Amino acid sequence: MASRTYPAQGAVRLDVRAPSQVPMNAPFEYTIQVSNISDVVVGDVVVTERLPRNFRFERADPPASPRDGTLVWALGAMDPKTTVNLKIVGMAITSDCLMHCSTVDFVIPTCINIEVVEPKLVLTKTAPPAVVLCDPIPVNFVVTNSGTGDIPGVTVLDNLPPGLQTADGKTQISLDAGTLSAGQSKKYAVNLKAARTGEY
Repeated sequence: MASRTYPAQGAVRLDVRAPSQVPMNAPFEYTIQVSNISDVVVGDVVVTERLPRNFRFERADPPASPRDGTLVWALGAMDPKTTVNLKIVGMAITSDCLMHCSTVDFVIPTCINIEVVEPKLVLTKTAPPAVVLCDPIPVNFVVTNSGTGDIPGVTVLDNLPPGLQTADGKTQISLDAGTLSAGQSKKYAVNLKAARTGEY
């Protein structure tokens, strides 16, 4: 019995086991052992066996696809540390030496998981229902990320109606909330002043 391993190191290994001598015109069997020796799944595993011209192929288990003097097994994906045995039966039709050559092709997928998030901003604004003219009007803002994932660069802008302004005389409120993580809220209090009575 002759045995050969290819490659000596790698993800998928082929071990070919065949008789060291066979009589002419007598069927014999040899085996190709395909092993995933890695710790990951390998995909699109294809084993190709090139048959000698003086070899008459009879059958294979599992069945192979004969192509131009070769046998091809499309094994697909192989889990880590698994083995598949390919058995070939045939005979030598001349007294010349038989040279069988086996190759394997495969891919090792590189996969990553990308999290899909759905951030959602919710803004709440509250103020007292009534105040005395000349008294400061406290307005509270709460900005919340009620979704999933971070939201960077959050800014709250509020254009004030005519007659209202901030304590420092501005007609627009600008609040820099920065980055809001999922479920995070930030609170802001702003004092406004009214130039006249009325509803705003």
